[in-house]
Amino acid sequence: MNRTLLFPTAIWSDKFEIDNVRLTEYALNLKKDGGIVLHELDGWRTTDNDIIFSAEFSDLRKLIDDRLEKIKLEVGFSDDFRFVLKTGWIYITNRGGWHPPHNHPEGDISCAYYIKVPQDSNSGFGINDPRKQNTWRALAMGAQSHTPFTVGRFATVPQTGDFLVFPSWLEHFVSPSMSDDDRIMVTLNYKLEK
Repeated sequence: MNRTLLFPTAIWSDKFEIDNVRLTEYALNLKKDGGIVLHELDGWRTTDNDIIFSAEFSDLRKLIDDRLEKIKLEVGFSDDFRFVLKTGWIYITNRGGWHPPHNHPEGDISCAYYIKVPQDSNSGFGINDPRKQNTWRALAMGAQSHTPFTVGRFATVPQTGDFLVFPSWLEHFVSPSMSDDDRIMVTLNYKLEK
């Protein structure tokens, strides 16, 4: 029997080996200088988009640009198109820090890079099935195995150096951190432009 997969939703991942100690120090120094305290989320984030264009992030941006170029070609866009960085921030949380389901309307594709993740954080990054009408999820309890057809939620527990890429419209969330130490990540949003 033939099968046609329609409307795929891809999530790409990689592991980067860069100087995360230096990026951690940079992020913590920025936190001392200001930013936004997110009391309801037990977190902190930068206010200034310019930090993502700073020299401290040049190595990371080069790695990301390389991966996004490959993704652009994989999904079928020509060389006439390119991903342009539009917004980004550093986000720092510790015990209890979380983020409810949300998306990033300012981008076409979003990236999350984990600068520092404590071993005891156990904080997951999750994505809900965007197809709200998918009734196969309800049948999943009786499924013999979990497959892309029966799973209604994707979750992973990122580690230091992990890099994730996903469509910006995709609803995602961060579960609470169990660590007293800082979890530091960078979120970047890109638009596809011709």
